[in-house]
Amino acid sequence: MNHLKDKILSLLPGSAISDHKKTMIGILIDAMNEVQLKDLFEGLKDEKEKMAGLDEKEKRIQLKYKILLDKAGKRDHSTMA
Repeated sequence: MNHLKDKILSLLPGSAISDHKKTMIGILIDAMNEVQLKDLFEGLKDEKEKMAGLDEKEKRIQLKYKILLDKAGKRDHSTMA
């Protein structure tokens, strides 16, 4: 159970939940049973995976936008010549 608590505490700083809830989890974590700890860990892990997926999607969109702007810039220069 301590291993699960350590995993939860390592995921908390990067979580999007409010600071108040993070503080409450830190206070109450020692009183939680194994089922509650597993549920909390799964929720935090899922959130982290979804956020990582959004970061990747954002990077792809930025790259597509940059390529689009580069192409538009090349067209403008070719029409000027």
